[in-house]
Amino acid sequence: MEEIMRPRRAAAAFAFVAALLCGSIAAVPTSVAAPYSDPANVSTVHVESSSAPQYRSSIDLKFDQPISVQAANGYANQLADSLRPVKAAPQLGPEYISCGGSGKWSDTNGSLTLQYTCSTVDRLAWSYAISAAVKAIIVSNINEQGLDWWVNGVKKPRNAPHPSVPKEYLLHGTMSGATTGTQVDYQDYITFRHNLGGGGTGSITWAGRVHTLED
Repeated sequence: MEEIMRPRRAAAAFAFVAALLCGSIAAVPTSVAAPYSDPANVSTVHVESSSAPQYRSSIDLKFDQPISVQAANGYANQLADSLRPVKAAPQLGPEYISCGGSGKWSDTNGSLTLQYTCSTVDRLAWSYAISAAVKAIIVSNINEQGLDWWVNGVKKPRNAPHPSVPKEYLLHGTMSGATTGTQVDYQDYITFRHNLGGGGTGSITWAGRVHTLED
């Protein structure tokens, strides 16, 4: 089966965060693959969007039955249009957040909000909402694997997952122990059923980095 771009499954998504940890990720414009040789055997559409140099989200659609390249390119372009970056500037810009501060990163794939609290245990709370454009193609509950995160490259315990919750649900969690003066990397993965091209499975991957400041 042919693919429009490559699927971004959980394992592949970890490569993105590994690149973030190495400081090698740069903003990449939304792109759609060129036509393929088999016009009736496309299995996957992948569209990636970047809304800040240190934040990226992508969406993948797998189809239960093969579709034509023409149809797949149409869906990819539809998703690409919905993923055009629309960023609300965080308090200190997309790379830094101070005690008591908050930040928001958005494309129409979804919106991430971070809130930083400094106390006995420093906490970086997060919430993520799927956009209306993506919710429109979701025909099931969603499954969120639980946020993975790192402090200065050291893996921390995964946040609790949210299995089988409504697509309108505000996903949320806390990165406890994100002390000031550190680099925090994070990544999450959400799956669902979609109604395009006869239906299939879909996923959203979002990941990024923030530097914590005392004030």
